[in-house]
Order: sequence, then structure tokens, then C-alpha cells
Amino acid sequence: MSAGLVATSIELIRNAQADSGAYPAACNYPTYEGFCWFRDASYVAHAMDRSGELESAARYHAWVTRTLLSERTRIEAAVADPDHARSRGAVLRARYPIEGRTTVDDRWPNFQLDGLGTWLWSRLDHARRGGRPLAGDDAEAAALAARYLGALWDQPNFDCWEEAGERRHPSTWGAIALGLHAYAETSGDRNAMATTAQIQGALASRGTHDGAFTKHEGSHAIDANLLWLGVPDAVFGLADPTFQRTLAQIERELVADGHDPNRYRADTFYGGGEWVVLNGFLGWVYACQGRSVEARRCLAWMGEQANAAGHLPEQVSTNVNDPSMVNVWVERWGPIAQPLLWSHAMYLILADALNVAPRDRLPPAAR
Repeated sequence: MSAGLVATSIELIRNAQADSGAYPAACNYPTYEGFCWFRDASYVAHAMDRSGELESAARYHAWVTRTLLSERTRIEAAVADPDHARSRGAVLRARYPIEGRTTVDDRWPNFQLDGLGTWLWSRLDHARRGGRPLAGDDAEAAALAARYLGALWDQPNFDCWEEAGERRHPSTWGAIALGLHAYAETSGDRNAMATTAQIQGALASRGTHDGAFTKHEGSHAIDANLLWLGVPDAVFGLADPTFQRTLAQIERELVADGHDPNRYRADTFYGGGEWVVLNGFLGWVYACQGRSVEARRCLAWMGEQANAAGHLPEQVSTNVNDPSMVNVWVERWGPIAQPLLWSHAMYLILADALNVAPRDRLPPAAR
């Protein structure tokens, strides 16, 4: 089962990748299919790297480099005046059209910082795996991203679910710290290292309640996206007591009765069901903790959600928070997105973390 879905996931991602190099968030789902989110796609690229598909990941990172360089003026304006960057329209978007346009007329909540932090980590990890230090335009794009994140990290912005745009989010802080720490280690940039330390301080002092990390600054709620503070080892690591208490709270409140993670308790998007992506992150945490039985259960559950074509959905409408909202969203946007590339990426990452993926890969696609 796992080996078959590994091969299916790699082939699906290959075939979905746009000529520009961008990875669409989903196929056959109008709301997502024309756009590439930095966050989702950077995990897709990481999954492809771990699967031996470095050329595919390289094409995605080249697309991001072109996108960031084309947005240089916007980035420089944001860095120069971070407190007013958002009101003046001087912030990057969380998603861009896959064919390469940097402007688009839509009303999507687009000021998010976690995705760019995730990209910076993914890009530097890709360079490490390929044995090729960043140079030229690639180095310039990474430097721009680091400066932008360093200037704006403490500005209110939308969380990874495109919600709560006037708040600050520990999961976002963690993603930014992940990227800046990777950049500082690679480049020796002292500003990036100093900002990473500032974010660690903010997480410890403003991002916790009762010894656990919280969904938003000043909130008492929990969110499964806080798993990101443990993998990919963003800030404190798996052994940190605050992360351990956070994980226990996620397991208690969002993984009740052996079911798999909801995003958060008040979630009503398609009823607020169980997310395949988050199951992948939970399994990744377990795998890194040496809890292989639980990690394999997560991988098996993910595989069970695939349809006859081997396509994984965004979420599953079982154990939902609000059943009355399932049809509301179906009528608004259609059936749940399937296949979602991020779901397939997390399956690949978890399979690799568990060493269950076959070593023999599909041959590179002809390009």
C-alpha cells in the first residue's frame, strides 16, 4: 500500500507541476488549481527532494527566485517601513498564479509570512542535498526573503489557514524562525540569527498559555499547526517541555478517541473535519520521537483516505466539528479538494521518515 501510494504521489506531483515550475495547490479544484502557495509548495518541493526528485524541486525554487526578484521593489518598501507596509500594499502575497503573473485581482487573505519562512528553509535544504551553495539570483532571492522576514516577523498577519489577520501566530513565528535560522547557519548573517533569537523569546513569553504554545498570541486555544514547532525542528525541538505539553494537548483535544487531527476546535471549513496534511505532521513528529507504531498508524490512515485513483483529499468529512457546515461549503466551492498536492507531499515525507518508501524511484519525467 505505502510503496504504491509513494509512486502515485511522485507521479501526480510531477504531472501537476506547471511549465513555470510552480506547484498548484490542487488539481481539478477551481479555487486552488490556478495558484501556488509558498507554504504548500515548499513542502511539496521538500517531499520531492526526499524522494530523489531534485530536478522537480529545483524548477519550483527557480520559480520562487524569479517571483521574489520581480517583487524587489515591494520587498524593499516593506523592509524600509514595516509598520505601514501592509496598509500601503507593500507586502508579498501568500499565493501567486502558477503561470508567473505577480499581480492578480482577488480578495483572498494574502498577507501571510509562514509560507516564505518555510520556503527559505526548503530552499536551503535543497541546496544542501544537491551540494550546491546558493549563488547569483538564488542567493539574492534568499537574502531578500531573509531581510523581508526579519523586518516583518512581528507584524500581525493571516495565519496558515488564511484567518485572524489582525493577530500574531506562534506557528507562523516558528516557520519564520525555521527559515531565518537555516539562512543564518548557511550565510553567517548575524541579523538573521539575532531575529531568530527574538522570535524564540516571543514564543516563550507571548506565545504560550499554561505551559503550552497557543493558536494566537493572547489566546488559550490550541491548533494542530503547532506541530510545526516540533518538525521540521523549527525552534525548540521535540524534547522541549513546552512542545511536549503542546503535543499532549493536541492529542487530547484534536485527536480524540484515536481519530486524526482536526485543525482546531472552532473550525467549520467543510464542517471542520480531519486533515490529511496534519496527520502527516503528527506522524512525522511520532517518527522523529521514535514512536514508530503511532507513526505507521498515521501513514496507514492517510493511505486509507485515497480514492480509487490514489488521490488524497485535503480533509475528510468524518468526526467534523459542525456537520451543518459541510454542505454549506460544498455548495459554495464544490466537493473537498482532491487531489491536494500538500497531502501527497506529507505522505511522501512521512513514508521517508519511516523508511518504508522503496529506494528505486520512478525515472525522471521527460522535460
